[in-house]
Amino acid sequence: MTGKHVGVQRTGRRRTVRDQRGRRLPRRIVWVGTVLAIAALAVLAVLIYHYQSNRFGAAIATVNGVKVPLAAYQKEIRYWQTLGQRSLEELGLQRAALDPEDENYSVMLDYYDRAIAQAQQDLESYSIQMQALQVLVSDELIRQGAERMGLVVSEPEILSEIYRVFDTGLGGTSSALDNGDNASLSQEQQEKNYRSAVARAEEEFDVNEEEFRGLLRRQALRAKFARALAQQLPSAVEQVHIRHILVAEEEEAVVVVDRLAKGEDFAAVAAEVSLDQRTKDEGGDLGWFPRGTYVPVFEDRVFALESEGDIDIVKDSSGFHVVMLVERDDRRPLPPAMLEYQHRNAIADWLQKQRAQSDISYNVELYRELFME
Repeated sequence: MTGKHVGVQRTGRRRTVRDQRGRRLPRRIVWVGTVLAIAALAVLAVLIYHYQSNRFGAAIATVNGVKVPLAAYQKEIRYWQTLGQRSLEELGLQRAALDPEDENYSVMLDYYDRAIAQAQQDLESYSIQMQALQVLVSDELIRQGAERMGLVVSEPEILSEIYRVFDTGLGGTSSALDNGDNASLSQEQQEKNYRSAVARAEEEFDVNEEEFRGLLRRQALRAKFARALAQQLPSAVEQVHIRHILVAEEEEAVVVVDRLAKGEDFAAVAAEVSLDQRTKDEGGDLGWFPRGTYVPVFEDRVFALESEGDIDIVKDSSGFHVVMLVERDDRRPLPPAMLEYQHRNAIADWLQKQRAQSDISYNVELYRELFME
């Protein structure tokens, strides 16, 4: 009896151990599975981190070997989207303020409707992305050009640009603070204004203080570089004084030249046959002008005329011009309006030449991944 009882007890213990092991096995499987899942998630997180790091550390463009980072590009897009949204809101306010009793109400309403539609289309299309990219490329070209000229932006100039932006609103161009009035403020008030500007930048543009200062530094450098280029432009350049008679066919031009060769008055012939309604009654007089005023095919020929009274036939998209050199001056002062125009366009002309001469490449695959898929 005692032996059987002991055998039963041993058998029971073995079954209990087996049952306990059986219950432990699923727990181990769950534990191992959990560990593997956590490890897999960790590996996935690392892969995602490296992918995002590589992606946002990539260059959206390269300008003469200098990379334009994708992260900077994303911030620039946000900036221009903010400008576009503010512009759209401003147009809406101006449209709402129109007076229905105004005699030009319908014309102005149509103007604002078209302007709002265009602004909305720009925000919804890829134009903002393209604009932001071209601005970054242009600013890198300007940075390189300014470096060659030894131009730098000082701390006061950065602060002035910050105050200008927030004193005039986004996209503003003039400011009392920008003109130096900020110097009359106390140090405490200047610091308060600065911190307010930074806080607004963080909220509106999603940039930190360093990024915001970088944005304003680029804008200040752009303006400083434009002024430096304008100062390099000569105020007196080669100019010619030309008269012309415009006709439709080459045979007519030949006849006009023959009439002039026989002694007929240029002004009289112009008044009779010229198709240029603006100048025909003024003797065909185009006045003085420098290079860059007319199309190259026209200017190349008229600037090649050497002596007063020389005549030539020039063909362009308008027809055939019988041109006569009245005077020429190698250093004639530019009219104030033309000088101002050249100053305003100095940086645009410079950028056009630099783009043609520089090594600029775009990360097309990355751009497509961001916006085309």
